[in-house]
Amino acid sequence: MKKRTLAVLILAMMSLAACHSGKEAKKEETPTQESSMSDSQASADGNTEQNSTGTPEEKDKASLEVGVREPYVEGGEKKKFEKRMDAEIGDEIEIRVHYKNLSGVNVENVFVKVDLPNDELEYIDQSARLIRADHQDGLQVESALFDKGINIGNYAPRGDGYIRFRCKVKSIGKGEYGGNLKISATSFDGKYLQSDWAGIQVKNVQKQSNLGQNTEESIATSQGENASVSGENTYGWGDNGGGRRTYTIAEISDGVLGNQIVFNSIEDDDSSLTEEERAQGITTPLTDEREFIGIRDAATGNRGKENVWHIGRVEIEEGKTYIVRMYVHNNNPRGLEAIAKDVTAQFALLDMPNNEEKIVGYISSSNAVPSVVRHSILLKSVDGRPFTLKYVEGSALLENNVYKDGLKLSDELVGDGIKIGYETMDGNLPGCYQYSCCLTIKVEPVFQ
Repeated sequence: MKKRTLAVLILAMMSLAACHSGKEAKKEETPTQESSMSDSQASADGNTEQNSTGTPEEKDKASLEVGVREPYVEGGEKKKFEKRMDAEIGDEIEIRVHYKNLSGVNVENVFVKVDLPNDELEYIDQSARLIRADHQDGLQVESALFDKGINIGNYAPRGDGYIRFRCKVKSIGKGEYGGNLKISATSFDGKYLQSDWAGIQVKNVQKQSNLGQNTEESIATSQGENASVSGENTYGWGDNGGGRRTYTIAEISDGVLGNQIVFNSIEDDDSSLTEEERAQGITTPLTDEREFIGIRDAATGNRGKENVWHIGRVEIEEGKTYIVRMYVHNNNPRGLEAIAKDVTAQFALLDMPNNEEKIVGYISSSNAVPSVVRHSILLKSVDGRPFTLKYVEGSALLENNVYKDGLKLSDELVGDGIKIGYETMDGNLPGCYQYSCCLTIKVEPVFQ
C-alpha cells in the first residue's frame, strides 16, 4: 500500500460496505434465572414421583434429566437438584442422572454415558452409585460410565433409576465460556435416544484469570475486557500477547510495522483521512478493529454500508434470526510481500442455557504477533429467560474482493475453526485492506 493511497481505501469501502460497524451502549445485566428440578426417591416397585417442571410428556416414551447440587451432609439441609448452580474452585458437587421409562412396555439393557469436562471437574473415585427398585442402597458403578458408558439394567413401564456421583471443581474451563462448565449425559434403551445436561458457574473465574499466565493456550485478559457488576461474565477484545497496541492508518502507511504481521490492530476515527478522501465519502471499515465481532437482526436486510452491527452487550428476542460478522484484516500494507500464514478463524458458541450467552471470535496465524486475537459480544434475553444459541447449519459465508456475493464455508467455522485466505482458503492471507474479508454466520436463540 503506497503512502496514503486513495485507491486502497476506496477498495476497502466498496468490498466491505456490508461490514460497516455500529455500536450500542452497554446495558446493566440481570441475574441469571435458573430452572429447578426436584429430588426423587426410588420406591419399592421401581417407580419415582418426578415433580420437575421439565417433566416430559408421555409421547416421549423415555426421559433423562441431569441435575447438580451441593453434596448432602447428614444433619444439614437437603437441597434440590438444579439445572444450574454456583461453585468455586475446590468445591465438591453432587451430580444426578435420572432415567425413566415412560412407555407402556418393558425396556432392556438401558445404556447411559456421562460426559464430564475432565480438565475442570475431578471425579471422586468410587462415588458413583446406581439407585433403583432392586438396589435401594445403591450399587457401585464402574468408571466406564465416563468412557464407553454402562448398562443400567431393565425397566418396567414407569420404572426408573438414577446415578449419583460427586466431583471436585479444579478449574474454570475455557476463558471464553466465562467459568461455565457443562455436564451432559446420554441414554439409549434400544429404541429411544435421550440427552440432557446441567451447568456449573465457577464464581471465582475472574480471580483465576487474573493470576493466569499468558500462553498460546490461555488468551490474556486485556484492558479492553468488560466485566459485569458481579464480575461473572466478561466480553470485549483480547489476545495472547497481553494486550496489543493499536495504529492509525497514517502510522501503518508510514511503515511502522516493517515486516511484522499484525491482525485487527488499527484504531482510527477517520481523523487522519485527507480532505480528498473525505470528499469521496471514504471511511475506515472499523474505527477500532479490535472490536471485530458484530451482530444484527437478519430481518433488517442487507443495506450495505448502512448495516448497523451491534457490539458489547446486546439484547435479543425470541423468534428472530441474527447474523454475526467477523472482520479479518492483516494490517501490514505490503500486500503479497507480507502474507500471514496458517490463518484460521473460529466462532465459539456456548451450548448451555443461560439468560446471557457469549459469542467469541478468534483469528490466529502462525507468523503474526500476537498469534491469536479475539473479540466477544454478550447477548442478553429481553425478558430474562434462559436460552441457548443455535447455529443455522450451512449459513457460514466469506465475503471479500474475490467473492463479493459470498463463498460458502464449512460449518466447522463454529467448531474447531477453519483456514481462510484470499482466492483460496489455504491459510495464506496477504496484507492491506484489499485482501481483508468478512465472515458471517446465522444464529437463532432457543428459549427455555
